[in-house]
Amino acid sequence: MKELWARMHRFGFKLEVHNMPMPLPRERDKWLMMSLENIGYIDAKDRAILNAVRQHQQVLYDSDVFAADGLSIDPKYLRLRRRKEKWSDWKFGKQHVTASHLRLWREALQQLALNSRRHRSLGKFEYPGHKRWDWRFCPVEDVIYHIDYSSNLIRQVLQCRQR
Repeated sequence: MKELWARMHRFGFKLEVHNMPMPLPRERDKWLMMSLENIGYIDAKDRAILNAVRQHQQVLYDSDVFAADGLSIDPKYLRLRRRKEKWSDWKFGKQHVTASHLRLWREALQQLALNSRRHRSLGKFEYPGHKRWDWRFCPVEDVIYHIDYSSNLIRQVLQCRQR
Protein backbone atom coordinates (compact mmCIF):
# COMPACT_ATOMS: atom_id res chain seq x y z
CA MET A 1 0.00 0.00 0.00
CA LYS A 2 2.82 2.39 0.89
CA GLU A 3 4.40 1.77 -2.51
CA LEU A 4 1.11 2.61 -4.22
CA TRP A 5 0.95 5.97 -2.44
CA ALA A 6 4.60 6.68 -3.26
CA ARG A 7 4.04 5.99 -6.95
CA MET A 8 0.87 8.07 -7.05
CA HIS A 9 2.83 10.96 -5.54
CA ARG A 10 5.77 10.47 -7.92
CA PHE A 11 3.58 10.50 -11.02
CA GLY A 12 1.36 13.35 -9.84
CA PHE A 13 -1.88 11.40 -9.43
CA LYS A 14 -4.51 12.80 -7.07
CA LEU A 15 -6.86 10.54 -5.19
CA GLU A 16 -10.24 11.67 -3.98
CA VAL A 17 -12.01 9.50 -1.44
CA HIS A 18 -15.66 10.18 -0.75
CA ASN A 19 -16.68 7.29 1.46
CA MET A 20 -15.68 8.54 4.93
CA PRO A 21 -17.52 11.46 6.49
CA MET A 22 -14.91 13.92 7.71
CA PRO A 23 -16.63 17.21 8.55
CA LEU A 24 -14.44 19.95 9.95
CA PRO A 25 -14.79 19.82 13.75
CA ARG A 26 -14.86 23.58 14.38
CA GLU A 27 -16.68 26.56 12.97
CA ARG A 28 -13.67 28.16 11.22
CA ASP A 29 -11.58 25.02 10.85
CA LYS A 30 -9.55 24.08 7.76
CA TRP A 31 -7.52 21.14 6.50
CA LEU A 32 -4.05 21.67 7.99
CA MET A 33 -2.13 21.06 4.74
CA MET A 34 -4.30 23.63 2.94
CA SER A 35 -3.64 26.15 5.71
CA LEU A 36 0.10 25.55 5.42
CA GLU A 37 -0.09 26.08 1.67
CA ASN A 38 -2.05 29.32 2.23
CA ILE A 39 0.71 30.74 4.44
CA GLY A 40 3.42 30.01 1.88
CA TYR A 41 4.48 26.37 2.17
CA ILE A 42 4.23 25.62 -1.54
CA ASP A 43 7.59 23.93 -2.17
CA ALA A 44 6.91 20.26 -2.96
CA LYS A 45 9.77 18.99 -0.77
CA ASP A 46 8.66 21.05 2.24
CA ARG A 47 5.05 19.95 1.75
CA ALA A 48 6.11 16.27 1.61
CA ILE A 49 8.07 16.70 4.85
CA LEU A 50 5.21 18.54 6.56
CA ASN A 51 2.76 15.89 5.39
CA ALA A 52 4.95 13.11 6.81
CA VAL A 53 5.19 14.90 10.16
CA ARG A 54 1.44 15.60 10.07
CA GLN A 55 0.76 11.89 9.69
CA HIS A 56 3.24 11.00 12.42
CA GLN A 57 1.56 13.51 14.75
CA GLN A 58 -1.88 12.07 13.80
CA VAL A 59 -3.22 15.43 12.63
CA LEU A 60 -5.70 16.34 9.91
CA TYR A 61 -7.29 19.69 10.75
CA ASP A 62 -6.06 23.04 12.08
CA SER A 63 -8.07 22.34 15.24
CA ASP A 64 -5.99 19.23 15.91
CA VAL A 65 -2.87 21.29 16.64
CA PHE A 66 -4.64 24.07 18.52
CA ALA A 67 -5.69 24.04 22.17
CA ALA A 68 -9.37 24.04 23.14
CA ASP A 69 -9.42 27.87 23.12
CA GLY A 70 -8.93 27.73 19.34
CA LEU A 71 -6.28 30.45 19.57
CA SER A 72 -3.04 28.93 20.82
CA ILE A 73 -0.99 25.95 19.62
CA ASP A 74 -1.30 22.87 21.83
CA PRO A 75 2.35 22.51 23.00
CA LYS A 76 2.34 18.71 22.72
CA TYR A 77 2.26 19.06 18.91
CA LEU A 78 5.60 20.89 18.99
CA ARG A 79 7.33 17.68 20.08
CA LEU A 80 7.36 14.35 18.29
CA ARG A 81 4.69 11.89 19.34
CA ARG A 82 6.19 8.78 20.91
CA ARG A 83 5.44 5.57 19.04
CA LYS A 84 3.20 4.19 21.80
CA GLU A 85 1.19 7.42 22.13
CA LYS A 86 -2.10 7.79 20.28
CA TRP A 87 -3.27 11.35 19.76
CA SER A 88 -6.15 10.34 17.51
CA ASP A 89 -8.95 7.80 17.40
CA TRP A 90 -8.06 7.21 13.73
CA LYS A 91 -5.20 5.20 12.29
CA PHE A 92 -2.38 6.98 10.48
CA GLY A 93 0.51 5.41 8.58
CA LYS A 94 3.96 5.14 10.11
CA GLN A 95 6.39 7.84 9.02
CA HIS A 96 10.12 8.33 9.48
CA VAL A 97 10.58 11.82 10.92
CA THR A 98 13.96 13.45 11.58
CA ALA A 99 15.02 16.39 13.75
CA SER A 100 15.19 18.65 10.68
CA HIS A 101 11.64 17.62 9.76
CA LEU A 102 10.51 18.57 13.27
CA ARG A 103 12.19 21.99 12.95
CA LEU A 104 10.25 22.70 9.74
CA TRP A 105 7.02 21.49 11.40
CA ARG A 106 7.52 23.77 14.42
CA GLU A 107 8.29 26.73 12.18
CA ALA A 108 5.13 26.10 10.16
CA LEU A 109 2.89 25.75 13.23
CA GLN A 110 4.33 28.89 14.76
CA GLN A 111 3.46 30.76 11.57
CA LEU A 112 -0.12 29.54 11.86
CA ALA A 113 -0.25 31.25 15.24
CA LEU A 114 1.93 34.36 14.99
CA ASN A 115 3.04 35.58 18.40
CA SER A 116 1.70 32.28 19.75
CA ARG A 117 -1.94 33.14 19.00
CA ARG A 118 -4.26 32.97 16.01
CA HIS A 119 -5.74 36.25 14.86
CA ARG A 120 -9.24 34.77 15.28
CA SER A 121 -10.43 31.75 17.24
CA LEU A 122 -11.38 28.56 15.42
CA GLY A 123 -14.85 29.05 16.88
CA LYS A 124 -17.27 26.63 18.44
CA PHE A 125 -17.13 22.88 18.08
CA GLU A 126 -19.65 21.69 15.50
CA TYR A 127 -18.77 18.01 15.03
CA PRO A 128 -16.90 15.47 17.10
CA GLY A 129 -13.37 15.13 15.81
CA HIS A 130 -10.80 12.38 16.05
CA LYS A 131 -8.38 14.20 18.40
CA ARG A 132 -7.96 12.65 21.83
CA TRP A 133 -8.35 15.33 24.47
CA ASP A 134 -6.45 14.68 27.71
CA TRP A 135 -8.80 16.85 29.76
CA ARG A 136 -12.59 16.65 29.94
CA PHE A 137 -15.22 18.67 31.75
CA CYS A 138 -18.40 16.89 32.81
CA PRO A 139 -21.13 19.54 33.22
CA VAL A 140 -23.51 17.09 34.92
CA GLU A 141 -21.02 16.25 37.68
CA ASP A 142 -19.32 19.66 37.45
CA VAL A 143 -15.94 17.91 37.47
CA ILE A 144 -12.75 18.12 35.40
CA TYR A 145 -11.16 14.79 34.52
CA HIS A 146 -7.70 13.92 33.23
CA ILE A 147 -7.46 10.92 30.91
CA ASP A 148 -4.20 9.01 30.48
CA TYR A 149 -4.76 7.08 27.25
CA SER A 150 -1.56 5.06 27.62
CA SER A 151 -2.83 3.40 30.81
CA ASN A 152 -6.58 4.02 30.36
CA LEU A 153 -6.54 5.78 33.72
CA ILE A 154 -9.18 8.44 34.32
CA ARG A 155 -8.88 10.56 37.43
CA GLN A 156 -10.95 13.35 38.85
CA VAL A 157 -8.85 16.48 39.06
CA LEU A 158 -11.16 19.23 40.25
CA GLN A 159 -14.66 19.54 41.65
CA CYS A 160 -15.72 22.91 40.26
CA ARG A 161 -18.49 23.98 42.65
CA GLN A 162 -19.53 22.99 46.13
CA ARG A 163 -22.68 20.87 46.21
